[in-house]
Amino acid sequence: MDTEKKSSHNFFKDLFSNLFGSKDEESEKRRKIKSISKKFNKSKYNKYYKFSSNEISPSFPKLFYDIYKIILPSQRMFESYKNPGIFKKIVINHFIPDDLKQIEVSLTEENLKSLAKEIPIDHLKTTVEERLTAFNDFFTAEIVSKIETTYKQLMAFKDFCEFDYFFMLKKFNKSLSESNINQISSFDKISAEYIADDIKDFADIIYSMPDFQDWTELFEVLKYMKTSSSITPSTWKKIITKITSLRLSNALQMMIQMITNDPNYVIVKKEPVQSITERYLETMRAETTSVISKLVTQDKLNKTSASLSELFGNNSVQLLKYYTEETSQELKSKQLSPFSYCNALNYLKAFMIYIAKSELRDFYDIIIVRGKWESPVLCAPVSNAYHSLTFVSDKITMFDEELAETKPTGMKIKNLLPKAARDNSSRNIINRVVSDTNNMAFEIINTTMRNIIIIGKIIKSLVDDLSKPKPEMLTNWHEVEHFCEEPIRSYLIKLYKKIYQFNVLIQSNTSKE
Repeated sequence: MDTEKKSSHNFFKDLFSNLFGSKDEESEKRRKIKSISKKFNKSKYNKYYKFSSNEISPSFPKLFYDIYKIILPSQRMFESYKNPGIFKKIVINHFIPDDLKQIEVSLTEENLKSLAKEIPIDHLKTTVEERLTAFNDFFTAEIVSKIETTYKQLMAFKDFCEFDYFFMLKKFNKSLSESNINQISSFDKISAEYIADDIKDFADIIYSMPDFQDWTELFEVLKYMKTSSSITPSTWKKIITKITSLRLSNALQMMIQMITNDPNYVIVKKEPVQSITERYLETMRAETTSVISKLVTQDKLNKTSASLSELFGNNSVQLLKYYTEETSQELKSKQLSPFSYCNALNYLKAFMIYIAKSELRDFYDIIIVRGKWESPVLCAPVSNAYHSLTFVSDKITMFDEELAETKPTGMKIKNLLPKAARDNSSRNIINRVVSDTNNMAFEIINTTMRNIIIIGKIIKSLVDDLSKPKPEMLTNWHEVEHFCEEPIRSYLIKLYKKIYQFNVLIQSNTSKE
């Protein structure tokens, strides 16, 4: 029985709540607004707004008018800066001494390119790193704190100056124009709803202003900017005092609450600006590193081009059909693993065709076959190395042909490539095939270069042996020399230099940078 009574009571309670709840909410809102009105009327800013008629009095625009006349030159100055990002640079530059500014200028792309023409690329990389370190070391915690504080002040000052005072004041005096700004003496009262949004915008600005006691550094920056601002530190201090008092009184928030009939309206303070110093240093290092990377790449290309010309003349070095940079770029464009050793393997193929089959074969005929060696132990390594080279060209061709679309490996890549964008399984298979292919290419290069280096070392030893009063490696140098079209020592030195140069070329095209 008690349960039924309780249920009946809750039913009628909910019913009355639904019938009269909305009226209670309106009543509560009116009660809150009335309370806000009483509190506002007790403040020293009650002259700005009349709640009973919902009107803004002329004394309110007078406050803004007095501020506007002072900040107008600064407002125009800020408008002249088309790139808002420049202010970060201006503040940071204000604190950087002249010697560091010279370092910064030396790290521009144009100056780095000029420097790259004067010193070796490795020396350039070391120099740049030293300069970056010296530049970064200047930015101690104390300096960074000053920079961040001054930037926040400048942004707060900028926001304050860029508020559209003229647009709001025009609502109180239609004859107002920027040309007669100093001649206006009176303003009309207007309905508050016409400037509710203006008050909100201004309130957002002053509520978000940092509480700084000392604004001295800001005016040093303004001098640095060569602004014609008419605001002096003492004038700005007076303005700050006024708006701080206005903000602490909450008068603007109360006005907005009454004008919009929203007692719960709260002015939200904007998030402070993000740190600029760390981002600035990171960007500077990233841009400098990018330039150096481009210069290193270009230096490598220049050296490669020069080496190819000296080694192979005008002969083509793009000899592979399928293991190519073009195919590698296609794989890259689909976010797949690329071919890693296209250039190196092409150059190795060229070496086999243009040097191994001619100059190394002549060396073998003249030195290995016709030479009388003191010991077979000295001769065996170079003989074995040479014979191993005779199979390399065909081995590279067979390797390359396996990537043809008619062969299993090439066919697999061709069939799976269109699916790679949407099918992880296809991507994984292609990446695995490419990885295996790269490993095979590297093995061919690595094994072949070991044999070429063996031949190079023997040639160097033979050059050294020729310089001895009594040669120890070959006993018939005079006979051997008859089969050479130039002095045997010059011939061996030229051949050794080619092998050394080729070794450097291959290393630069197989190293992981």
